[in-house]
Amino acid sequence: MLVKPSHFYKRQTWLLVLVAILSALSITFLLFPNSRLLHLSEDGDSDNSFYGYLEHNQTKVIQNPFKKTSSKLLDLRKFYNERFNGTFVRPPKRIPKTLLSFRNDYLALIPLSRNEDPSWIKNLYSDLNFVSICDKNDTRELCDMYSPRLYSYYELTKKTFDMFNFFCKSGAHKQYKVILKMDFDLFIDKKYLYEVLDYMVKNNDRRIYFGDPMIVPGENGIAMNGKIYGVTSNIIDDYCSCSNPEPESGLEDLWFGYTIGNCIKGKKYSLKDGLLYYNSLEHFIFHKKYKWGNVNYSSGRKL
Repeated sequence: MLVKPSHFYKRQTWLLVLVAILSALSITFLLFPNSRLLHLSEDGDSDNSFYGYLEHNQTKVIQNPFKKTSSKLLDLRKFYNERFNGTFVRPPKRIPKTLLSFRNDYLALIPLSRNEDPSWIKNLYSDLNFVSICDKNDTRELCDMYSPRLYSYYELTKKTFDMFNFFCKSGAHKQYKVILKMDFDLFIDKKYLYEVLDYMVKNNDRRIYFGDPMIVPGENGIAMNGKIYGVTSNIIDDYCSCSNPEPESGLEDLWFGYTIGNCIKGKKYSLKDGLLYYNSLEHFIFHKKYKWGNVNYSSGRKL
């Protein structure tokens, strides 16, 4: 018969005591989960040594983060990626130039009928420095200017006459280097329009007439299509210095082109100071409609 030594029983007794202590601690934590021993409550005071250490070292303390909203937890999430934070270099993004770069150098005129929505054009060309010109009896607040009288569709020459005579009376064109006239139903590539304005603004000391030539040169020069045309402001100076009789009914773009052509011809400028025609690239300009892929855009009088 084997007899166990007395030290064996002593070690077994200590093991039983240790198990009993651990069991008691486990029961205590289950019954008292808010014990300040291991849990920092929301209203824990600063006499807690750990909490005091954080305050002393100005360490950010998150009070019960599980009660915070996701937006407040967002700053806790650390993002690390070796490609972005290590050897990967992201160059600064090149911001493309926009029409806003020339905002103080040009002005666009957009005449509107009562059937054309000024809100639409202001959103479509929000980066374009333009004024909408409505008829005298148009009460819409989004109109920037109003004509001095009423016109029929066949009297647009008179509307254009009044529009440019406004510059002669006010001298408003003198603060700009370029004046554009655009139709409501025009859709133009803005990057291309930027290039046009860039060239005209930088060469505003010349007499530049931009647009789409309508017919072959005649006695009074060339007229640009009315969907969009532009002139350097010195051409408006010439227009205002000439005696321009009020036109009858007809095509407003032909009238304007022939009027400034006849006016400048009478000045007998040298070839260098004469009228320079800047032909538009029509594949960047869409009049009344634009269709490509899932886009089918139509605008204009005949809708």
